[in-house]
Order: sequence, then C-alpha cells, then structure tokens
Amino acid sequence: MSETIEHRRHPRAPAEFQLRLDADSSCRVKDISASGVCCICRSHLSPMTVVGLRLEVPVHVKGRDTWAEVSCQGVVVRSRPLSKDEGEGYEVAVFFQGLSGRDELVIASYVESTL
Repeated sequence: MSETIEHRRHPRAPAEFQLRLDADSSCRVKDISASGVCCICRSHLSPMTVVGLRLEVPVHVKGRDTWAEVSCQGVVVRSRPLSKDEGEGYEVAVFFQGLSGRDELVIASYVESTL
C-alpha cells in the first residue's frame, strides 16, 4: 500500500467554526492551516479576490477552553460549487496575507492540538 506524502508547508487540520469574510458573513471553516483556510460559503468568490476575514479559533488557555480572534486579509485561490451531495454553496480556499505572528501561532497551536 502506498502512502501519500504531504507537500504543504503548514499542516492542515479539519475544523468546524464560523468565519466572516467581507463578501459573506456566514461561512463555515472546513479545514485550516497557518497559511490558509478552506471554508463553505453561500456566495461564490472569484479567484484572486482580496477579502478581509475574521474568525474565532478555539484555544485552551490556563486550564480553560476559550476563543481567540484572528483577523487578516486573504486572497481567494479556489472557489467551486458544492455537489448536490455536499449541500448548497461553495467551497472557497483563501490564502492568508498579513497574518500577525500572534495569529499564526494561535492557528498553528489549534492545528497541532487537533492532529
């Protein structure tokens, strides 16, 4: 049996929390890494569209579960309609731009905690 080799720079983790994009305020995160996010949105966004995004990432701080807000700009790199089996909307992939060191650490910690 052959093993798939991951070539991404940052590991990606499945996720289920809300994401707000400039163009669509009701997106749901499908998976996330320190370099980008894949989400399900109601609206189509064309590739190369620059969007502002804000999400609250679950974190564990000082023995309790809470949320850390992450906000930055991103560029849409892919947008495809969902199949009928997947539901309504679009799968949209966004590459982060201008992610602060703190926000990159928040996301990387979340990804590490889920793998």
